[in-house]
Amino acid sequence: INTTRVIYRALPDVNSLKELVKQEEVNCLALNIYREANNQSVVGMIAVGRVVMNRVMDRRYPPDTCSVIFEGPLVESWKTRRNRAWKTAEDIAYQILAFDKWRGVLEGATHYHANYVSPSWSHKLKHIATIDDHIFYKRG
Repeated sequence: INTTRVIYRALPDVNSLKELVKQEEVNCLALNIYREANNQSVVGMIAVGRVVMNRVMDRRYPPDTCSVIFEGPLVESWKTRRNRAWKTAEDIAYQILAFDKWRGVLEGATHYHANYVSPSWSHKLKHIATIDDHIFYKRG
């Protein structure tokens, strides 16, 4: 039996389980999911969150969520109003951090970008999936 699934079903209110992970990590991951994918589907939001965790698990990147997220350049997004998408992002962030949910959904992808840009690094990586407006990759 998967005890993680049983615990989550028994206590579906994420706020009652916050002590299982650091609130700072939930906030960092939720903010990243929200800023990068608040106009995407839940699957798109999950995919963005899983890329962060794939990087955390990869030795080439920092070992914690906030460090991975703030490793690159920060650009303020037009998508920063807190609303229903923020609550969804926060819930997804918590489920990823507390329960390692959706771990295999992107086959270990460590990079993504919006489909309207073409970064120079993208041709060097293996395409994994396109979800909503994002394209996901991993190193070959």
